[in-house]
Amino acid sequence: MRFEIPGKPIPQTRARISKNFMYDPLFQVKRNMRLIIKEQLPEGFKPYTEPIEVKVIFYMPTPKALPKHRREALKAGKEIPHEKLFDVDNGLKFLFDSFNGVLWEDDRLIWKVSVKKVWALEGKTVFYLNPTNGIKKI
Repeated sequence: MRFEIPGKPIPQTRARISKNFMYDPLFQVKRNMRLIIKEQLPEGFKPYTEPIEVKVIFYMPTPKALPKHRREALKAGKEIPHEKLFDVDNGLKFLFDSFNGVLWEDDRLIWKVSVKKVWALEGKTVFYLNPTNGIKKI
């Protein structure tokens, strides 16, 4: 299954403490992400309860000052690694936590992850789910 989330990829931030309780500052953003994904799900979809493999591609939007040769390479379809600020582990954490109970029962079911972060003309996150129904639990 393929899913696409438009807009600049979002990294998970730390929980905040306010007086006597902790809260997630991205709670509302995660709720919006769930709505975007639910629109892309087939009717009657149930969250996975078996091990699942995930492939994620973070397409990071280019700055206005990107050199012309790089912009032309992107238009030609070439992938250019993104080496700037945005840790892939924080991006994965945000995605995995956002889709608990929607795509999978819990993100502990994810057993294999492939991830890359590349420059793009427009920011988005694309990810693929591959349920591993053929793998037997020992």
